[in-house]
Amino acid sequence: MTIISSERTAATVVDTAVAMGADYLLDRLHCAEPTALDWERTLDCGTMRVRIRVEVEPTGLTGEQVAAETVAGDENELLEVRAAARLVLAGGPGREAALEVLARSGPWPF
Repeated sequence: MTIISSERTAATVVDTAVAMGADYLLDRLHCAEPTALDWERTLDCGTMRVRIRVEVEPTGLTGEQVAAETVAGDENELLEVRAAARLVLAGGPGREAALEVLARSGPWPF
């Protein structure tokens, strides 16, 4: 049985909204083309005013580097695969061979 509390505090409502918004943004923006932007909105809620500000800044990583970082940090991956991912992340000689190892290892976007 689900019990829905009628007690709503500003903190619980904002925490829930931020968590939902963060999940949505992560889902929709994951590895998207990096674009810097600022967004601001003020909501008048009668007894309180809520100001929301979002700042978006590029990390400097490519989608390939982000995927390589994820694979390199996955303890369930084979050591060879993790080493290949670290090589892709760092760049340099052997990158093409490392990409081939990653392409054979699983559903990675390489």
